[in-house]
Amino acid sequence: MSDSKSSIKILFPQEPAQASAKSSVAKSSFIFASGTLLSRISGVARESVVGAIFGASVYMDAFVVAFRIPNLLRELLAEGALGSSFTKVYSSLCVQDKEAASRLLVQTLQFVVMMSLCISVVGIYFADQLVNLMTVAKGSQGSDQFHGVAVALTQLLFPFIGFASIGAVVQGALYQRGGFFLAGVAPILFNLFSIAGALWLAPFAVAIIPQSMAEAFAGAGILGLAVGTLLGGAAQSGIQAWGIWKPLLSGKKLWPTSWPWSSDVGKVLTLMAPMVIAASAGQVNVIVNTNFATSLGTGAVTWLYFAFRLVQLPIGMFGVAVGAAVLPALSKSITEAHGKVDAKASGEVVNAMDLVAWLMIPCTMILTLCSTDITRLLYEAGQFTPADTAATAIAIEAYSYGLLGYGLLKVLNSYYYATGRTKFPMGVSLLSIAGNYLANSMLVHRFGHQGLAMTASVMLTINSLLLMAGMSKDGLLVPWKQVATSFALLLVGSGLAISIHGLYAPTLSDWSLIPMLGIDVSTASSVFLRKIDSSIRIAIDTIFIVTLFGGAGLARIGKTPKEALRMLKRRRV
Repeated sequence: MSDSKSSIKILFPQEPAQASAKSSVAKSSFIFASGTLLSRISGVARESVVGAIFGASVYMDAFVVAFRIPNLLRELLAEGALGSSFTKVYSSLCVQDKEAASRLLVQTLQFVVMMSLCISVVGIYFADQLVNLMTVAKGSQGSDQFHGVAVALTQLLFPFIGFASIGAVVQGALYQRGGFFLAGVAPILFNLFSIAGALWLAPFAVAIIPQSMAEAFAGAGILGLAVGTLLGGAAQSGIQAWGIWKPLLSGKKLWPTSWPWSSDVGKVLTLMAPMVIAASAGQVNVIVNTNFATSLGTGAVTWLYFAFRLVQLPIGMFGVAVGAAVLPALSKSITEAHGKVDAKASGEVVNAMDLVAWLMIPCTMILTLCSTDITRLLYEAGQFTPADTAATAIAIEAYSYGLLGYGLLKVLNSYYYATGRTKFPMGVSLLSIAGNYLANSMLVHRFGHQGLAMTASVMLTINSLLLMAGMSKDGLLVPWKQVATSFALLLVGSGLAISIHGLYAPTLSDWSLIPMLGIDVSTASSVFLRKIDSSIRIAIDTIFIVTLFGGAGLARIGKTPKEALRMLKRRRV
């Protein structure tokens, strides 16, 4: 038993890792996270621009509902089940038969293009019914104008699913080749095009489309945002395809001359089928939550949308990064072990979960303690009012409680993909539908949009716990002593962060440049100063929390800061 334990690579290991740094999940996660950090910063800029221009208005609510429809399919089919299933099969083939892996890449791309065209046509035709499905009633936002604009935007945005599907397949090939940084930074183009759409593309869009179509959007601004979003999806997929074009696609016949089918494509779809059902539970929950949100009146949909987008910043940087990095590594380890979860595979997944916990819990503390200041700094301007800031901050705090569960789900889903046990997470996800609806029914009328966000956090946490329990069937080798040490240190660190913050926060909140300088809070300059105030408070809290958990991390590994820095330089984390 001691030999197997010693081979398990845990976060901050006492001994140098046996695997090379090149194949390290932590290293791949760091590379992906670095790229994702840049894209998420651009994403925050996009949300800030969009919030300032449109605020929590009827038009913005309509855009959120309209974009959510193809985006749900993207998460369900493309970046969810399809992307992970393709990565699993493609990674295994790269070990066994590189020529078969090349054929699978081309055939899968052909298949998703053909299917995406069909799905887009159906979605455009049934846009009215889909918007009805996402909202409580036709007049739930106070006017039929909301419904009409939402339908028009849905029809315009539906081809987004095609670009996302192509990107998901290409991204799987990028992961296998170690192209984590390009995969991480690709969304920057999506964000830049969206910003350009909100600021500048509207006049051009109105000029080139029929007048009747322009009138359907009831305003050039929201039309420009939608056009920029669609173009951004195409650009994001395009740059990812460029990353694998020369080594993998150059010279290949990409246009299908026959139905693109093979036994390997069948494996992707077979693996994908139960996970589509599993993922659909989450999408059903989103539909249910959107229905409840639209019943709360104008603004609730936008508050929840902005809050969830902000919470996705650490998820995208860390949870998705670790999950994406561990899937090909796990698939390779399990393939080499003839389908078994051996010591090496156990080390990969336990290390990944440990890494997620040490990244997500400090982020939870920052989002929880700084929710109002973060919202004010990023969003409060123009049409986004202080009242919108307060409402969004409430949602951010409630969402942040599910951050660890959400991050762990990314790793756990990768584990179940790698092992081929896709039916178990399907059952767990289906159970969450009933739980989500019941919880929303009990909380939404009492707590409003905060209840919806809290329900999401609770269900994400329960899902992750059930999936962790299901791993015991595979005989996963878990070093419980190290896990208990991490848990205890993270728990103590969280308690100290909350307690110490409670002591100095009142004094920090009383400090402000505005009264000190005698500036009228109604002036435009006070908005800028409020953002400076918030920046200072966020910086103080972040430095404190990072220092606190950094110290806990050093205690976890028994290293000095200088020794830990040398470990990082050697990429032994």
